[in-house]
Amino acid sequence: MGVPFFVSFSTLFAVLVTLWSALPANALKNVYIIRHCDVIDDSSPCCSLLGYERANAWNRVFDSVLEGKKLTIYTPGAQYDSTTMCKPNIKITNYSRCQKSQRMAITAKLINYNLQSEADMQMNYCSGEYQQVVKDITAQAADVQRALIVWKHTEIVDIVNAWNVPVTKWPDTLDYSFDIVFQLNFASDTDKNPTMAYNCYDYENNQMACDDAVKEWLKDYPTFDVALPVAADVEKTTDEKEKKDKKENKDKREKQLKNDAEGTPNLR
Repeated sequence: MGVPFFVSFSTLFAVLVTLWSALPANALKNVYIIRHCDVIDDSSPCCSLLGYERANAWNRVFDSVLEGKKLTIYTPGAQYDSTTMCKPNIKITNYSRCQKSQRMAITAKLINYNLQSEADMQMNYCSGEYQQVVKDITAQAADVQRALIVWKHTEIVDIVNAWNVPVTKWPDTLDYSFDIVFQLNFASDTDKNPTMAYNCYDYENNQMACDDAVKEWLKDYPTFDVALPVAADVEKTTDEKEKKDKKENKDKREKQLKNDAEGTPNLR
């Protein structure tokens, strides 16, 4: 006669907890896509003054939607020189296939700098390599919980389409729109058909609001909610950043004076 098999509730619960903990903790949830900073003109690879201001404000949106979760940022920055914000007369040497525009990398770097959440930067791409970005995020879906792609507008629609979300060509009437943020929502890390929502960030008034042309273009998709920080919190964050910037600039000046006194080349 066989021995009856009996499993206590506590044992069964312990087994379930073990199995649950073995599941991927960071399965892909969202991919956000934005355009780079505003341009000066087609001849400049840098941001306009308005573009730098916008890039410095995007973190308000992503700090709100991330709620402390880690972000992985993807952008074409293989040729980006991190020793300076932007080189107007950049010469492409190591990555001859890359674009001269540094706007995407600048925008991504400023977002990363201002974020309260932890972020990883993935910059070893060139403009035109959006398919590789989609492949990399898909391959890393079990490890990347939330991703941000900073790209140029002529390929953003291609990125969205690559995830089987049908969006028509970026309208010519929106050539100078830099405030749209797309949100792809994944049911699991193996989801090949995410849903999409969108919104627009008016950083000057610190509000989410899209104009009629954007609404008409993306009328088949809903907007997603963003609980933006109130004005007082924005001012507080700005004040803290200004204090940090002033300290860093002071440290750089002191280092420069020391280097000048010692005859050491400036390696900033």
